[in-house]
Amino acid sequence: MLGDDLVIYYNDSIDSDNLAAAMALFKATCWKPTVRVLWILEPRQVCFGLSMTMDQITRCKELIKQHFPSFENPFKTLLNGDVKQQDIDDIKDLTKDDRKILEMAVKPKYGLINDAVLHARLSALDLATCLSEWSNNNPIEVLVDYESLEHIENPVNLHMHHHEELINRTENELKEYYDIMKKVLHFGRRTDNLRDWYNK
Repeated sequence: MLGDDLVIYYNDSIDSDNLAAAMALFKATCWKPTVRVLWILEPRQVCFGLSMTMDQITRCKELIKQHFPSFENPFKTLLNGDVKQQDIDDIKDLTKDDRKILEMAVKPKYGLINDAVLHARLSALDLATCLSEWSNNNPIEVLVDYESLEHIENPVNLHMHHHEELINRTENELKEYYDIMKKVLHFGRRTDNLRDWYNK
């Protein structure tokens, strides 16, 4: 409205720090009738088919520590996808199974933009629901910058962060999500199962 002060919140809302920032901004502005907050979420690339069992994660960290001692934190290395395929190809004394597990530490290609849109839409709905509850159901405006998916390089690891990204899902919904992620499934099957979950 004319004469209002406009505050733009633009964030990817990946973790608890970002949610805390949203809460602080909301509390600072919710009782000021001349302040309008425009909430904009930056979506993240996703890859629905990726997941690792705990045994695979443990073995992968062991292999990173053994073959890439320059990486101080094997778990962070795995999480960030810092290992390069060429570096793995240069290792000659790997078993076929260990090579396959170590390749899981390579930064993956992104999934379809439509998958990122599915995830971003639900993340935005969850944020809007929380903001609406905090504001006693006053109108809240949450937008998603879908166009940024064409050029940003900022994927989210849903295996690790789905519960932080989907902040208003029920315990049962998150359990169903996690069950899909932890099952040993073919890449395409897991992708289809997660798409079905988002489309419910």
